[in-house]
Amino acid sequence: MRESHERFHTSLVTNGVMLKERFPEVRRYLENLFVSLDGIGEVHDKIRGVEGAFKKTVEGIRMAKDYVETTVNVTLGSDNLHQATEMVRLVEELGVSVSFQVAYDYSTAEKMSPEKERLREVLTALLRMKLEGAPIVNSKEYFEAILSSWYGGKPWTCKPWLTINVDPQGRIVSPCYVLNEYRGEARAWEVDIEQLWNSYDWSKYETCNRCGLTCYLEPSLFDWRNLSMVKERILSNAFDYLFNVVQEPVRVVGSVVR
Repeated sequence: MRESHERFHTSLVTNGVMLKERFPEVRRYLENLFVSLDGIGEVHDKIRGVEGAFKKTVEGIRMAKDYVETTVNVTLGSDNLHQATEMVRLVEELGVSVSFQVAYDYSTAEKMSPEKERLREVLTALLRMKLEGAPIVNSKEYFEAILSSWYGGKPWTCKPWLTINVDPQGRIVSPCYVLNEYRGEARAWEVDIEQLWNSYDWSKYETCNRCGLTCYLEPSLFDWRNLSMVKERILSNAFDYLFNVVQEPVRVVGSVVR
């Protein structure tokens, strides 16, 4: 993480169970922290299969949020859909933000996607809360796109070429890790990435709309002509980054000054 921080904007995604104990080791290398929290109390513990996970994760969030921009990630599935709006109230109490995405059923895993009509009600409620000022980081266009496509027959244009996914073994998972079911082949340091990217017929994926994963959907929806998106995605993040840089100590040989 130290090497990454020196070269890139670095974020950490974690289940949060050991966050309270391990966060001091990594906090200086992070711009953002994303913590998976899929429900409240026993609902989260059941989904994660770890008794007491909710309590430990929340304790970690309470500590970490004072040092780094922290967002709770919620995957909406059949077991936690009823707690979606409660999760918004929880993050408001914690003083952090929340990101939602809809569970996608891979062929190799147990089915967990939510019932379709109930999902529509929840997405509509979350969109309303977003418009009312709730700390939901998904754009309003995210909720509108899913509602329009899955329930209105008006697909968004997916642009998977905007996202490069590399698995823990360094393999590029392309052209889409959802359709590939996260199976990678070529290692990033063994191929010409530009040549690989240009070898795909990206038009085949434009109307896929099978998933609602934020890593694909949000970049696909971004439009420089949409002033609200530019403000939320670009300007707000830029101001936050500059503010954090100003708050960091300026290091001088032999001393630290502010």
